[in-house]
Amino acid sequence: MQFTGQIYPCDLELKIAGIYHGTADDRNVIFHQKYLDELLGNPGTVGTWWVRAASAAEVPLVTERINRAFANTSAEVRAESERAFLLGFVSMWANIKTLIGGISIVVIFALLLVTVSTMSMAIRERFRELAILKAIGFRRRELFAFILAESFGLAMGGAIFGAGGAWVVYHLLNIQKLTNGVFVMFEVTPRMMGLAFSVAALLGVLAAIAPMFTVGRTSVVQGLKTLD
Repeated sequence: MQFTGQIYPCDLELKIAGIYHGTADDRNVIFHQKYLDELLGNPGTVGTWWVRAASAAEVPLVTERINRAFANTSAEVRAESERAFLLGFVSMWANIKTLIGGISIVVIFALLLVTVSTMSMAIRERFRELAILKAIGFRRRELFAFILAESFGLAMGGAIFGAGGAWVVYHLLNIQKLTNGVFVMFEVTPRMMGLAFSVAALLGVLAAIAPMFTVGRTSVVQGLKTLD
């Protein structure tokens, strides 16, 4: 197998000795550094060294010793923990967590507006039916229960369609292959499913509040006068 060099001015001819799988990203190729050094004329330089500390508590001491040992030399280094190294790459994308959180809040607010609008239209079309129920003896709390059940059912149906659809996509499709490697991994955990259904349940309850107040203020006579 041959790799054409893009960063390094050389091409690699490798023989596959083994294939690994089961990690978050199975696209890495591992070979000995000495082979690359020979093709480059043995410059004796590397980009990254991995050092294993005896325990997590000794990591700050190890990084400090490494930085102090190479300070004020022609080959100064920057030693840091693996977590800090990965967070450095994430910081290049700005504050992704805040961005995704803001987008999620906007999406939830939009879903709330859609659900409230849908429930308001549905109840407005059935004012006469609700007025008849009031006239034959149904109490206000029973009408509220009907409205809440409909709103909750609508929201949970959306959760089943959305979160359930994501679960099906996760189990049936290869996202990495489908996106040509743009998304290395895609997962739908039970925690995500629980959060999605919890948000849907909350939206269902909040969307029922305005229609319940409207029905509560509407008299039987006003409800019967409502046109279909």
